[in-house]
Amino acid sequence: MAWTLECILTVLSALGLAALGGWLLGRLLCPIPAKGVRTLVQGVGDGENLEQTVRGLIWLRSLGLFSCSIEIVDGGLSAQGREIAERLSRRWPEISIQNPP
Repeated sequence: MAWTLECILTVLSALGLAALGGWLLGRLLCPIPAKGVRTLVQGVGDGENLEQTVRGLIWLRSLGLFSCSIEIVDGGLSAQGREIAERLSRRWPEISIQNPP
């Protein structure tokens, strides 16, 4: 019985250390940038990759590896692409849409 408990605790300790090491490595490779840094995502055409890119950035924010504001720059979005950008900005308030000058 003691041997089984010792094996379980060893496995849990190893998993905990692996999780801690992965988190520290992630912090080292993806440091959180300083305040005022913005991420610009260019939306073009029908916004084919726009939603996937923004969802990836939001996922990094949820992990705490990313804290920049996200701005979608209209680089020639069609009506469908503009609708996708607006839907993303309504879903996540930290996303804004910028029109080109």
